[in-house]
Amino acid sequence: MKKLITLSLLAALALMSSGCMPKPNPEKMGQRMFDKYDENGDGFISEREYIDVTTSRFEKLDANGDNKVTLEEAMASRIGEFMPGIARHWVETNDLNGDGVVTRDEMIEHSSAQFKVIDTNNDEMLSPEEMKADFKNQIFDYVDTNKDGVVTRDEFQASKSPFEK
Repeated sequence: MKKLITLSLLAALALMSSGCMPKPNPEKMGQRMFDKYDENGDGFISEREYIDVTTSRFEKLDANGDNKVTLEEAMASRIGEFMPGIARHWVETNDLNGDGVVTRDEMIEHSSAQFKVIDTNNDEMLSPEEMKADFKNQIFDYVDTNKDGVVTRDEFQASKSPFEK
């Protein structure tokens, strides 16, 4: 199965680099991400919708269904396999008590707090503009590993997926 996935990814990369397959469009990817959160399609994301999506992500990472996600579970997931830094970052930011385990309650508490940070106009709804700004901030924070407010070439290179290096 892993060989099939690897071959499929290599074929897709070859097609993209040859011009036969279009390169991903970040704008469309951002809209798809927004649409995933906007469950009722009203053009805004409520806190409930935001938490529903993060809960779904939590359930995918909770391999044994015990309402807890360990770093090992996150690293063994699809995200951990292809983007280990993001899986590690997810555990670190959601593990509010620092015990190395993310509980469902911790994840919901973190998601609720994050929603309030993203909602810059405090209208209890997230607009596409608010989500886009937050996404850019999260990427910067993830890449700026020493948290000095500057992304160096080494930090940028280290943040790339193995497929981009």
